[in-house]
Amino acid sequence: LGLPLCGVFGFTQAMALVAARKPMVLVSAFDAQEALALMTRHRVTYFNASDDMVDRLLGAAQSSGPFTHVRSVGYATFNASLDDIVTRADARGLTLTALWGMSELQAMAARRAPEDSAQRRAIPGGTLVSPAAQVRVRDPESGALLAIGEVGALEISAPSRMLGYFGDPAATQAALCEDGFMRTGDLGMLEADGGFTFVSRMGDALRLGGFLVGPAEIEAQIQSHGSVDNVQVVAAGNRAVAFVTLAAGNALDEAAIQAHCARRLAKYKVPARIVALDAFPTTDSANGVKIQRARLREVAEEMFK
Repeated sequence: LGLPLCGVFGFTQAMALVAARKPMVLVSAFDAQEALALMTRHRVTYFNASDDMVDRLLGAAQSSGPFTHVRSVGYATFNASLDDIVTRADARGLTLTALWGMSELQAMAARRAPEDSAQRRAIPGGTLVSPAAQVRVRDPESGALLAIGEVGALEISAPSRMLGYFGDPAATQAALCEDGFMRTGDLGMLEADGGFTFVSRMGDALRLGGFLVGPAEIEAQIQSHGSVDNVQVVAAGNRAVAFVTLAAGNALDEAAIQAHCARRLAKYKVPARIVALDAFPTTDSANGVKIQRARLREVAEEMFK
């Protein structure tokens, strides 16, 4: 309901319904008001969406009525400022479950369970969808396989795995392990129940104080400062740099936000610089608007030359 079929996220949802011989409601482009009307008319029970799409549905709905028949919604995280989307949806009777996937694994490789707590349903990762799939985590430097709770490079084997990149054997060899596992390019850690937690993209990971650190922990602390509307944290060498957009009526107080971080974060995680922007650089994609973190890294690195 609204995800474009030109992206694997929407295509996989459609194919799942075809395989299950279930009806689907398709629209040519996502519009929150139209989607709400169709959900009510057709008694939609399940759909997938980005966090931005869910936010627009919640804003457009006058009551919980359109969600009466919806059992759960699989959602993908693209907007860091919507970190409360699961609890806000819960309050409206809409159960969100975080997903994890990539195009090379046909998008939806893992998901959280609807019966999980709201806090757990907000963490990307979860249980592998296919019982034949396997997940492991490897130290990106030593190559050693890691135990439960240790952060490293996420590798997955699944029946949905691609055969290779068309016309690019070098890229295929770099992405696939000899035993068939896919190098996902993500940082993650194994969970005791056999699932996993997504931490960050490998390219977004910060090497701080000798440790691999996901930016989400630092971003969450900065986001909790009242002056901040949204935040993205990147690395410049071994330093963390935060780019923020400010809440209306606020001016940047770099020292105050750094002190706010120091109260809850290890010293090496406190950003060396905090920079205010009018808006983040973005790119439109099939699944929504994505922030250009690579561009932010370039700006951060220039600051320390």
